[in-house]
Amino acid sequence: MDEYGIEFAVQSLNAPAVQEITNVAAAVDLSRRSNDILANRVSKHPDRFAGLAALPMQDPDAAIKELERCVKELGFVGANVNGFSQKDDPNTQIYYDIPKYRSF
Repeated sequence: MDEYGIEFAVQSLNAPAVQEITNVAAAVDLSRRSNDILANRVSKHPDRFAGLAALPMQDPDAAIKELERCVKELGFVGANVNGFSQKDDPNTQIYYDIPKYRSF
């Protein structure tokens, strides 16, 4: 980073990552584990790095809880999600403009 003049970087799990996991419980688990790993790494150099949460958008309520945990407890600055999620069937896309996601 120093060599190229980068003073600060925001890190995240790549997208679509969690959003392509069709099993909701697995998506929730991967989100939590990934965020914990990222928080551990970011905490070692908070003057250089910040984190964006990976969220299990297959379950809006779980996504809300994980975002709150990541911001309030882990110190993340936001979230990074793909434009849609897959749930149950890998050939189906769920977009976030449907009523199910309004609470999020």
